[in-house]
Amino acid sequence: MKTFFSRISSLRVGCLALTLLLAACSGAPQKPSNNGGATGGADLSQVPEGARNQYAAALRDQKARNFGSALKKFQTVSEDYPQLSGPYINMGIIYMNTDAPDQAQAMFEKAVSVNGLNPEGYTLLGYLARRQGKFTEAEEYYRKAIAVDGSYAPARLNLGITYDLYMGKLKEALEQYQIYQSLQAQPDDEVNRWIVDLQSRLQ
Repeated sequence: MKTFFSRISSLRVGCLALTLLLAACSGAPQKPSNNGGATGGADLSQVPEGARNQYAAALRDQKARNFGSALKKFQTVSEDYPQLSGPYINMGIIYMNTDAPDQAQAMFEKAVSVNGLNPEGYTLLGYLARRQGKFTEAEEYYRKAIAVDGSYAPARLNLGITYDLYMGKLKEALEQYQIYQSLQAQPDDEVNRWIVDLQSRLQ
């Protein structure tokens, strides 16, 4: 069993959370969320018909890591359809992938200002806040995401990690990990180990 300290030093902790965020936001199929508009995901049914081809092309470029081309396409979509939050989410993810956190944060803030019902935007803002050591702020962003969509698994996982490793709120962390697992088609083995570890520490 992995201990608390080995989990802190494990790259898997950060990578699992970030991988889930990027998968949920940048093109992997996902359960549509009640976010009132297009998100960063691959469900193009939420994108206005006139923007779908350009949006799909931008997603393909992003997946292929052709970030410059993807940014231009997402920018065009955002100019033509300013009510959509998805292009800002994806531009922010590109900036994260190119080590430009300030630009990423600006894009995510724009996304949630355009659409306050976008759990991806709040979760990504929480992730950036946590990276900056702003743990209470990160918690608030994750809570906003959960308030929008309680079944949005990346927010649950990242909130649990924040409680577990950075805020010492072990009971709250355990609850979030358990909810996260309940949302998975197949429970994650790594998170199961974290749950067992927390349960033993709370006894």
